[in-house]
Amino acid sequence: MDVIEAIDRWMAGELSTKEVMMATGLRTVQALYAEVRFDAHDQENELEFEDMNALLAEEDQQLYEQAAFEVFAHYLQENPEGLSQCVKALRRENYLGRRVRMGRR
Repeated sequence: MDVIEAIDRWMAGELSTKEVMMATGLRTVQALYAEVRFDAHDQENELEFEDMNALLAEEDQQLYEQAAFEVFAHYLQENPEGLSQCVKALRRENYLGRRVRMGRR
């Protein structure tokens, strides 16, 4: 049983304080509470990171769609359903361009 699982079971009332201390190797209740605070802070950071990534991905998608309308305007007038293909092409072009620039360094 890892530290996080032991703390979760302790908070659920399945383990006593002494059992948690034995399972985690923590020697004081203060260290146990510090670990709980650290775990809560870590979970909060992970949620914030996921929210930031979702927001950045949405903004990135909007920028690529805007660029697709500028670059492939003639194609998108004839095939409006081809937007996802155009975005994919721009992403691939950007990815390959980055790889070439990294290779030149």
